[in-house]
Parts: sequence; C-alpha cells; structure tokens
Amino acid sequence: MKLQPMFKAVVIVAAILALVSCGGSLRYSKIEPEASGFSPRNIAVVSVDAGPHSDAAGKADEVIADVLVRTGRYAVVLTTERVREAATDEPLKSNLADYLEKLEVVNFSDPDLSTVIGEALGVEAFLVAAVSFWSHTLNPKGKEIARVGLEMKMIDVSTGRIVWTAHHFDEQRYRLFKPDLADVGRRVARKMIEGLPR
Repeated sequence: MKLQPMFKAVVIVAAILALVSCGGSLRYSKIEPEASGFSPRNIAVVSVDAGPHSDAAGKADEVIADVLVRTGRYAVVLTTERVREAATDEPLKSNLADYLEKLEVVNFSDPDLSTVIGEALGVEAFLVAAVSFWSHTLNPKGKEIARVGLEMKMIDVSTGRIVWTAHHFDEQRYRLFKPDLADVGRRVARKMIEGLPR
C-alpha cells in the first residue's frame, strides 16, 4: 500500500518531464553529419526573404542578427544590411545573386560561389532565412493570435554544404493589445539558433 503513492508521484513527474521536453523542440531541425566539428566564428546573414509578409521586411533581419550577436558564439556577425553594402560592387553582387537563385530554385548550394562569397565577406558560414508567418490573425478556434514562423539554413562556405536546416513558429494569444511581432519573432529565432551547430 505504501508503494502506491510513491508510484503515482513517479508517474506524474515522468509525465511532466515528457511534456516539458516535447514542448521545447523545434517543429523541424536537421543537422548534417558534416556539421560535426563545424564551429564558425564569423557568420553572415546573407538573405532573409520576407516573401508576401511585407511587414517583416527589415525587422526579421534585425531580429535574427540580434539573436546571433547575443549568443556570444561569434566574433563577427554580418547583418543583411552590411552584406548588401558590401555587395554593391561587382563581382560580389552578381556572385551573391547567382548563389541565392540556385539555392532557392533548385536547392543547390554552389560550393565555388559560396567559397568566393565567404572569402569576400570574411566569414566561415552563411545563414539564409525566410519568413513563413508574420501576422496578427485568428486561430482555428477564432482566438486572436500573433503568429511568426521562420525557416533557416546554415551553409559551410568552404564546402557549400547545407549543414543545418530548421523551421519553427510560435503563437501568442491576445485580447486588446496586439503583441509586437518582432518580439514573437525574437522568441522563434532564439529557439532556432539554440540548435545551430557549435
């Protein structure tokens, strides 16, 4: 009889731990075997595609770069703005455009282009991102939510390999005051960047 309360307590604690661990994971994350030992010190956010989410243009870029800086893992974090400034000169501008087009259209990370771009920018890794959600909307139950979703890829510039891919989104319910989508985006980016290869 004395074992029953103890057994119930153990089951409850195990259930809570299982729920906590499940809730903390990304929606999708994949680290390639090639990422083992890949620990870049200099990284560039070369592109953040806002797509149809015009409100996210510029803001998502800032959020991602800010979260990367705050990790303290990187000696240099080049923002998309700094990459654009550097890419005003040829041939970096055309190389970057060609690289991103191949990556988007056929999911091919061109190793020759990535190496040349990496050398020009002085970085060992690229981060390419896209916004999948960035809006105040209604959930299926009709409740008002702020919803932000991001997709990211990390590329080893020396080999062109996509070493990490992830997708994640988060929602925040509200009633009267709309949450700042950048704050929700920061939570999403923080959660994703925790999973970057180290």
